[in-house]
Amino acid sequence: MATPRKTVYDLVSEAKARIDNLTVEQLRAELEAGGVLLVDLREAHEREKLGWIRGSVHLPAGMLVFWLDPVSKHYISGVDLEQRIVLH
Repeated sequence: MATPRKTVYDLVSEAKARIDNLTVEQLRAELEAGGVLLVDLREAHEREKLGWIRGSVHLPAGMLVFWLDPVSKHYISGVDLEQRIVLH
């Protein structure tokens, strides 16, 4: 008997179970403690208009998978995917 396929709802539910939603205070404490990669997913014009958090890495959501995939021609090295990653 075939294993039933997961629905998009199953996948989203599993992902949400692994995500921490941080308050500003929690993020500040984590950044001060170190070992956190803060990724700004917004487009460049949004960062220019609204500003950004010092020390964040700018990886717009639309290109994120290409920049982090080692086989992509757009791959950027130096991003440690083993550390805690905070997306905003």
